[in-house]
Amino acid sequence: MASPPAIQTAQLGKQYGGRVRALAEVDLTVPPGTVFGLLGQNGAGKTTLIRILLDMIRPTKGRASILGFDCQDDGVEARAHVGYLPSSAQYYSYMTGRDLFDFAARARRITPRNAALVVRRYVVGWYGRRSCEATRKTATAEANDPMNMSSVRS
Repeated sequence: MASPPAIQTAQLGKQYGGRVRALAEVDLTVPPGTVFGLLGQNGAGKTTLIRILLDMIRPTKGRASILGFDCQDDGVEARAHVGYLPSSAQYYSYMTGRDLFDFAARARRITPRNAALVVRRYVVGWYGRRSCEATRKTATAEANDPMNMSSVRS
């Protein structure tokens, strides 16, 4: 049995207010195991496509799936297989690296004991700090390890 595409879209489109077309009928198939990037100038629809894939916004037309899971109908399952790190990850400034990671673990319904297993994999001393660097490392750890974070759920 062949694996489903890592990403697949069919006639995917997004319009705002019926006038502004942010994404125009995108047909895309990314085979599993492929390294893939979105390149384009500002306003080309890269962020819109990613936000549709993550079900942060809904398409005006078409369908999208990740590993065979429909991004809108099975969004939770699709997102369980995706790590996403926006260019400007923002958390509460009063939180330490530990607070941020514990927050992310609770959001993914992971027990503190199991979250500690993931923390050990990435922590190098930033865990108790409050800084932009701690925020970035926390976000990077969370984004780059979605399957392990998911697999340690209670």
